[in-house]
Amino acid sequence: MSNKGIIDIFINVESFRNIDLYYQGLYYIQIQVFQENNTQKNFAVPVHVNNSIEGVFTFHSILDPQIKYKNSSYLSKVFMIKYSDEIVKMHETIIFQIESYLYSNPDLTIEIELYFTDLGGDLSPESLSKFMINPSTSSNFSKVGSSTFKCVDWKFGLNQFCPIVFHDTYACVLYITIHTILLDYIFRTDSQELSDTSQISHSLFPLCGHYVQDENIERVFKDYIMNLANCCNKTRRLVKKILKNTNTLGQNGAIKHSLKPPITFDGELPISKCFTIRNKKKVTRLLLNEKTEVAERVALVRNELERVLKCFSGEMSKYLEEKYHDKVRNLSMEHIYREVQIGELNIVSETNHLQSRTARAYRKSLYSAKKDTLEAYNVRIFAPEKLAILFEEINIKSGELIDPWKAKWFCNTIISSEKHLFVLVHGYMGSGYDMKTLKDVLILYKPSLLVLISESNEKHTEGSIVDMGKRLANEIIAFIQSLPEHVTVSRISFIGHSLGGIIIRAALPSLIEYKRLMYAYISLASPHLGCAQFSNILVEAGLWVISKIRNSVCIQQLTLKDCLSPRHCFLYDLAKTSKLHFFEKVILVSSSQDSYVPFESARIEIGLECPDTFQLEMADFIATNVRQLHRINVDFPIKQGLISDLHGRAAHISLLDNQSFLNILIYRFADFLNAR
Repeated sequence: MSNKGIIDIFINVESFRNIDLYYQGLYYIQIQVFQENNTQKNFAVPVHVNNSIEGVFTFHSILDPQIKYKNSSYLSKVFMIKYSDEIVKMHETIIFQIESYLYSNPDLTIEIELYFTDLGGDLSPESLSKFMINPSTSSNFSKVGSSTFKCVDWKFGLNQFCPIVFHDTYACVLYITIHTILLDYIFRTDSQELSDTSQISHSLFPLCGHYVQDENIERVFKDYIMNLANCCNKTRRLVKKILKNTNTLGQNGAIKHSLKPPITFDGELPISKCFTIRNKKKVTRLLLNEKTEVAERVALVRNELERVLKCFSGEMSKYLEEKYHDKVRNLSMEHIYREVQIGELNIVSETNHLQSRTARAYRKSLYSAKKDTLEAYNVRIFAPEKLAILFEEINIKSGELIDPWKAKWFCNTIISSEKHLFVLVHGYMGSGYDMKTLKDVLILYKPSLLVLISESNEKHTEGSIVDMGKRLANEIIAFIQSLPEHVTVSRISFIGHSLGGIIIRAALPSLIEYKRLMYAYISLASPHLGCAQFSNILVEAGLWVISKIRNSVCIQQLTLKDCLSPRHCFLYDLAKTSKLHFFEKVILVSSSQDSYVPFESARIEIGLECPDTFQLEMADFIATNVRQLHRINVDFPIKQGLISDLHGRAAHISLLDNQSFLNILIYRFADFLNAR
């Protein structure tokens, strides 16, 4: 005997945005929904697609959406992408249905896949016509991206905005909203036949004889009827809110009028007191009748949800998007341990070496308790075992910490001629492509940003850092001068990885004319005090070999061996003439798991065991007059035994490509992206 809930899953596919797709061509989205238990998958069945622009041919609607019943999947319309920053209005709602055990089955999984073809390199009108006539033979679509979402607490009503992000050479985002609604219950025998009242009563009251007790009635009423009513009321509140927010309400009065009052159960007495009988079968019939009445109301609300998604999908998406960003911001802040200090900057390290243990314990507690605040989450970012944990120390010379936040920052699509320029600089023997994921994340959350990925020092990182700084400065100046006349750079911020953070500092003397525009400086594991001391002998030996074989001036400068006296070395001189005070905010990000760059050097700190050194002088020079300094230690969930983990490379690279870390960083410093 099985008692299951019948649940409708609405996925409203609102829009698709090109962030940085490398290839022009045709794209479509495939979505599957299922529950997974061990090796078994229980697929939700796609039952209907609502498409508001069906049958209208444009380059954004080449083929209509369809359902593939063979693999229980939905395929979106086929659309062409030709331009950067291109947005495709999708306006499609796919409705899945699933039968699920309400209290024992696992989470719901939603798999979203991106497919692409360039029609063999021929995107001419003739080629498109052939494709439309016979799409199955004239194209060869390949899967180029995938994203997996887990839904928790979804069986009794879920309503959430979700950005589906694809990365690498197919950087783009699909905006969807997910809605679930419990419609009714179905009772079946083991042979999948519908049960009669006698069988249902035995299933609902398995430990009772011919008569039931008050607590048994209360339990069944709560588990079945109250949950059904609560789900109905939850969906009704959302529908009513969207209708209230819609300016075109007068044109759709029928939708408003058809909403019935919420389901309530009058009286303060326990529901069992409303029953004058205790016979198990008769009580079961009464409860089933009550359930049927509630299910009829649920069906009406479910239909209104479908109509609202068809008429007002944009309004629904905007409303839920703000709530999503608020939730993610709160969740991100929960993964940051913060300490604020007002007054003089402390440059002697007092770093807590128990932070790594704290991070592991925190992840374990999240995983065991499943305390996710998001009802639907991207497993690459929000799964407990994937979370990066941040330990932030904030130092402010005077005043108080201002920590603003507005969800609308990430929802604002207003185009302004004043632009905030972010300059991203790669590290030693790196390339601009190393910074692509970071760029994509910035553009994802703030499309109006100007982002320059520096390429001027590619294949030139063996030389002098002085020359690298000049090349970077010239590249920035040329970029700003090449902008259209109507575009004005109002702010400039820098993000440098490893050596890139030092190159940025070396470029600042050549950028004095832009001093008033400098806003934020962010270094990711940059050796500000040099690499004179390593925690990993393999890395130290490797750098020594490189400096000898390649005669690398850069390595000599970073290891403070470019002069006989450390106080005449390049990094010491760079510290004496430090320009970090140009910036309103300075953020030093590092990881104690990183053995490529000394931890204290990346934080501009000196260990307690050796405070009286020339590096203490360097740290003092750099920190002088810095108004607001953030030091962040990132703990990554790195798998033990990885080759890259043995020499500390995993954490060093994770600062550039770990989705959890980048997501938390963006939400933590969201105000930086919106500075004007």
